[in-house]
Amino acid sequence: MKKVLQRCAQALGTQIAYYQADGKLLAVSAADMAAPERITLAEDVPLGEWVPYGGGGLLALGPAQGRGGYLWLEDAGRLNRANAALLAALIPLARTGGGNERPDTEGLYRDIFFGRLQSVEVMELCKALHIVPQAERCVALCRVADQTLASAKRILSSIFPKGKQDQLLELDAQTLALVHTFRQDSKEELIEALLATADTLQAELDIRPVLSLSGNCGQIAELEQALRQARQAMEVGTRIDPGQAVHVYERLALELYLYQVPQAVSLDFLQRVAPQGGGKGLDEEMRQTIQKFFQNNLNVSETARQMYLHRNTLVYRLDKLQKLTGLDLRRFDDAVTFKIMMTLGSFLN
Repeated sequence: MKKVLQRCAQALGTQIAYYQADGKLLAVSAADMAAPERITLAEDVPLGEWVPYGGGGLLALGPAQGRGGYLWLEDAGRLNRANAALLAALIPLARTGGGNERPDTEGLYRDIFFGRLQSVEVMELCKALHIVPQAERCVALCRVADQTLASAKRILSSIFPKGKQDQLLELDAQTLALVHTFRQDSKEELIEALLATADTLQAELDIRPVLSLSGNCGQIAELEQALRQARQAMEVGTRIDPGQAVHVYERLALELYLYQVPQAVSLDFLQRVAPQGGGKGLDEEMRQTIQKFFQNNLNVSETARQMYLHRNTLVYRLDKLQKLTGLDLRRFDDAVTFKIMMTLGSFLN
């Protein structure tokens, strides 16, 4: 589709964007063109006619196998009757396969990510690409500094080689997306692989990448939702635990819920449970101790062992925290209150 738009744009001397019937952007002739994100019309445009829109010209296309759509031209002066008739015939033809463009897996995933395809189109492309639409999949994101994206992509491609199970693509100048299809492997194995990937990126590129992982989806069309989950996990996870290499959506259920709490409600809660500021005065050592204590399900002995501390040293730190906040983390109710307090505080900060 993009190639057809590029050829038309070159012939007409203006950039072109293509929208589906509901106004959603499907394709553009140039990535840097200033096309509207979505077409919103007060009334329908007659088929084959064009109207001024968004600083350019908008052309309504005829239906193609039950689908219509719009073309937006950056330079409306190029849109005369002859050109409009030609475009109205070419573009729907390309969408139904007459443009002789070979579909590719990366393009399919990208179009699903950004909601550019209707369900029937997804199924048609899956059939053409020999992709099973009903399979367990998830989306992983990797964010790095923009100058290291190419090197990071090379490393990830070696760890997750392109094939029926993995597809890697660039989302923007700092973010890579991995679509993983589960075969015999498990979610925990994938998480371990992502943790190893983070270590490899840090060692080879001297960077601290941030990775996130969505929940699983059973239909390929649900990858758009999986991408949103991975983005939410990265946004929320980096706020509450910036030192964590991989943020997993399913492990952030409480945090994702609290992230939606209005600021006024959060402030009211913090003022009631921590009128003296709660954990604001905690140093890094204490924060690491609390984090490890939670990771070990409030088990004092196991936490002390993993931190190479004497048990009494850990007990002293928990007692010190209790004096500071009034909460004893060895009690489940106090631990939950403290967890909520710290999470809300990190979002407000």
